[in-house]
Amino acid sequence: MAATEKLLGISLFDWEDWDQGEDNDLMFHDVKWHFDSMKQYDGMCVTMCRNGSFSIENDDGETVIGNRLFTEIEEFREELEFRL
Repeated sequence: MAATEKLLGISLFDWEDWDQGEDNDLMFHDVKWHFDSMKQYDGMCVTMCRNGSFSIENDDGETVIGNRLFTEIEEFREELEFRL
């Protein structure tokens, strides 16, 4: 059964499996993004870091996006502004 990861009540992505990475970061596998601009990263692994950043790795473990903030995703930022 898939679960949805949320931040500040905003749905980010669905995931089937997760584990704990280095530095106690959370790694979500085979994600399905809720944002159209992030759909190209569906099926990849998202690591959510304790400092609030995230990164995305492909199936080969190569970093596709590194150390970004969710506020850098336009749809997330728009939803957050809408809620304020």
